[in-house]
Amino acid sequence: MLEVRDLRFTYGAGGFSLHIPELILRPGQSLGLGGPSGAGKTTVLKLFSGILVPRGGTVQIEGAAPNRAVRLARTGLVFQDFALIEYLTAWDNVLLPLRLTGRLQKDHETRAASLLEAVDMAGHRDHLVSRLSQGERQRIAVVRALLHRPALLLADEPTSALDTKRRNMVAGLLQKELHEHGTMLVLVTHDSELHEQTQQKISVEAWSQPS
Repeated sequence: MLEVRDLRFTYGAGGFSLHIPELILRPGQSLGLGGPSGAGKTTVLKLFSGILVPRGGTVQIEGAAPNRAVRLARTGLVFQDFALIEYLTAWDNVLLPLRLTGRLQKDHETRAASLLEAVDMAGHRDHLVSRLSQGERQRIAVVRALLHRPALLLADEPTSALDTKRRNMVAGLLQKELHEHGTMLVLVTHDSELHEQTQQKISVEAWSQPS
């Protein structure tokens, strides 16, 4: 379960504040974050993941605060800029977080191959990221985030660089993870159809207030 209580965050001078009084997301549930550019949607994802530290309140993922260990073990992140390592192959980028933490097992490699196939990237696994298109990079980022079956997936525009065919592949994969593995999804997207598929919808403007 993702549980947020009285979460507060203040931007720099002249900015604004976020206040989330309460939010509960249970296994298999999804939340779509809406609002205009600059409203704080990406900031909310970073607060939920522990990348940003709130001024007050709590975030709990399966009963634990999102410190680095929890983030690596229980959270999957799809960054808007993909955050891939250019000089590594697609395959090495997918497996790297588990290798660095000593948690990589044979079944992870089997799952990685299956996920790459699901998003039409199996034929690109040995290609350097520097040689991949934006859409190909985005699909690699999605696979990396899902590899360890995270309890919580935080996805920032996961289909923005994709054509219709690949967008449908990724959307289908996200829904499969929710239904088959009970993954919780917090989604930021301008894809109206993908946003509509989320069970809860909140405009971040409702949490915003002047500093």
